[in-house]
Amino acid sequence: MEDAIIIKKRILDWCSPYFPLEIREEAAKIYNRYIQGDRSDDVFAYMTELKFGTGGLRGVIGNGPGRMNEYTVGKATLGFANYLLKKYKHPSVVIAYDSRRKSTRFAEITAGILAGKNIKVYLFDQVTPTPILSYAIRKLKAQGGIVLTASHNPPEYNGYKVYQEDGSQIVGESQKGVEEEINKIADWNIPFVR
Repeated sequence: MEDAIIIKKRILDWCSPYFPLEIREEAAKIYNRYIQGDRSDDVFAYMTELKFGTGGLRGVIGNGPGRMNEYTVGKATLGFANYLLKKYKHPSVVIAYDSRRKSTRFAEITAGILAGKNIKVYLFDQVTPTPILSYAIRKLKAQGGIVLTASHNPPEYNGYKVYQEDGSQIVGESQKGVEEEINKIADWNIPFVR
């Protein structure tokens, strides 16, 4: 189990003004439950952190750093944007999404953050399968792609998968580079474009 100080900070970070009042209040209640020894799924979602790996993120939709939500998607997108901007002069990214809960919203958030960082965005205007995303990355000569999907996972899940300029899922050194950029983001002040 991680150090109690790290867990305390992780939970209380969600009480910061970067979050809407209802999330801050929820995080404060979660912290009280945590110090009383509660380790239920809702508390655990604030104790842990959704980690970027195996090509992206995937997890249960909900509040907290251990779940799929606007903030965890935003943080991953910001890290990916920073990675692309270090590697390419004028990067572009293709974004696709499936019909799962919140896929459209997560795709819009992703597009807004990338565009806000002056990255050219191609966002599909309807549900699009992953092979079409891979084709579009190559056809448009984009430097990356993102698909919002949890594929075969249960309905309470969603996912965020990142693709390279050749249309393949991100792996190896490229994945490590994105992870490093995500880990450099110290707070939840995500530059959402509303």
